[in-house]
Amino acid sequence: MLKLKTIFLVGEESGDTLIEVAIGLTILGVVLVGSTAIASTAFQMGQTAQDRTQISETAQEQMEALRSFRDNNTWANFEDGPNGIDTMPAAGFHMELSAGATTQWIPVAGTLTSGVTVTGGSMVITTNTPNAERDCGYNFVLAYSFIPPGGSPYRPASSQIETRLVNLQYDPTPGFASCP
Repeated sequence: MLKLKTIFLVGEESGDTLIEVAIGLTILGVVLVGSTAIASTAFQMGQTAQDRTQISETAQEQMEALRSFRDNNTWANFEDGPNGIDTMPAAGFHMELSAGATTQWIPVAGTLTSGVTVTGGSMVITTNTPNAERDCGYNFVLAYSFIPPGGSPYRPASSQIETRLVNLQYDPTPGFASCP
């Protein structure tokens, strides 16, 4: 015959103590705060990348518009026409579609801000081509900037695009040197 014996352990409990629960909740809290911080940083980085892509596409569109202006005008109009490059202020210009008899891109004095869809975005085109070289072509710099999400307006993200547009119809006077 089998006898069952019951053993009682005096002084031992089967539950968790308050200290163990507190330690477990602290660890869980640290993990949750850390993962929230990582997710927030990842979101900001993704938004910054999206803004950088949008503004760089707008900047590229501005440079293409400048090329279009060169291609759709004589070199004399490109330089000195009603909206010619030489009539723009030294502080810079941007390109806008004209609303005249023909729709075309033209230079407009000042910085582009209204056509930029990112926070604090702006861009401006400048040239520092010496007068002696302007019959051959122009060197242009388009500088752009924007305020990244969570960033300071005093420290915007910025970059620039540089290009050279040459006079496609340049015909040097016989006996003179050609363009550099």
